Amino acid sequence: MKAAAFEYHRVSTVEEALAVLAEGDGYGKVLAGGQSLGPMMNLRLVRPDVVVDIGGVRSLTEVTSDSGIIRIGARVTHSAIEDGVIPGPTGVFLSEVAHGIAYRAIRNRGTLGGSLVHADPAADWLSVLIVLDASVVVVDQDGETSIKVKDFVVGPFTTGLGDKSLVSRIEFKELTGKAKWSYLKSSRKPGEFADAISICLRDESEGIFRITAGAMDVTPKMVDCNLSESNEEKIESLISHRKGYQKGLHCTLLQRSIHEVKN
Repeated sequence: MKAAAFEYHRVSTVEEALAVLAEGDGYGKVLAGGQSLGPMMNLRLVRPDVVVDIGGVRSLTEVTSDSGIIRIGARVTHSAIEDGVIPGPTGVFLSEVAHGIAYRAIRNRGTLGGSLVHADPAADWLSVLIVLDASVVVVDQDGETSIKVKDFVVGPFTTGLGDKSLVSRIEFKELTGKAKWSYLKSSRKPGEFADAISICLRDESEGIFRITAGAMDVTPKMVDCNLSESNEEKIESLISHRKGYQKGLHCTLLQRSIHEVKN
């Protein structure tokens, strides 16, 4: 079969990328690390007329921490996060998560923004950003818009990103020195997508105690917990749609996560 033809544009600024997307008339795709878009194009699941390569946009690799807010550029790779590009306790948490994503070769190319836009329910970052109550900054030719990640992702592999927009960065509050977390996932073998993800985050200084269930057939869900309760009803609300073995597995992981941060 003859490969579908498309226009390829490598850009060096966000403005150039937006201009090319505008000309694509809704049939353009942004290429960052290519770890999601590449396979989808190979399988003919995505057939864009225009591919905009943002690999040369340096502003999208910036990581800053200011006034208690961490800002991570959309093109920051999993390996950069694994290697400690993010400071403080938050960086330790995210480094642990990044270390468990696929294999180092993929982590060297895959990006935080790309993973978020792909919106695979089994992806690690989607669950993590939801438990952190993170926001995604979307930019188009009219300017920037900040949207909570839990609202940005509207379903499996579906986001609110417009055809002529791109993700600029992700923002969330820093964790304090009192923060505790538990990130558990079950995979059939290392490097594969998870069958179940459980995250519990507790930060007494900020009044945070949350659990998130991910790697389901729906968008990851988050609820607030209570130290003085068993939280069984909270767990049930997260996984009520799961059945049989999958529900039991997820329930066990969530219970373990809560136990780990309580002690």
